Amino acid sequence: MATEVQAPPRTETGWKLYRLSVRQFEKMIATGILDKSPRLELVGGVLLERMTKNQPHNFTVGQLADALRAILPAGWFVDEEKPSEIDRRSRPEPDITIIRGKRADFRQRSPLAKDHGLVIEVADTSYAQDKGTMWRRYAAARIPCYWIVNLAAKQIEVYTDPAGKGRLAGYRGNQNYGVDMQVPVVLEDRELGRISVRDVLP
Repeated sequence: MATEVQAPPRTETGWKLYRLSVRQFEKMIATGILDKSPRLELVGGVLLERMTKNQPHNFTVGQLADALRAILPAGWFVDEEKPSEIDRRSRPEPDITIIRGKRADFRQRSPLAKDHGLVIEVADTSYAQDKGTMWRRYAAARIPCYWIVNLAAKQIEVYTDPAGKGRLAGYRGNQNYGVDMQVPVVLEDRELGRISVRDVLP
């Protein structure tokens, strides 16, 4: 998850900020403009530097991805830390996504919001961003289900029923699962299986 700074609409000098579109960002990557830059993602038209991941974070991402792959039916696949185009100015790289279709469907493009069944962020130092800006953006994009694996609290927070637009967007449904519980994996109103919280925590 990227470190986020809430940028004002204008700088201290009064200049209006210019926000990039996904297409402009992708063109910058394709032409090599960002070759020597740190690893960046685009959120709300602003370039954000992604945090360095520690081993507890990496362990949880790997464990969760393996567990999800074991229960997914045909027609879905799991991606780890790959770009998702959730709106025209946002191309984040969630820790885990479940995408409808086959990987071969995405040879030439990133998954769009409509392709997502589930987005997961693993939060250690990034919880404020994962539960703040990204929570709203995923809801605004109508991602049907969003999990935050809260490493500090040792729980998985499941958010459903997205509604609203912009800063008023959010998830109306929420259920938290503690270390001794199992989280149901639900796609298109069908429960596919359950994942033990204890098994995926570091």
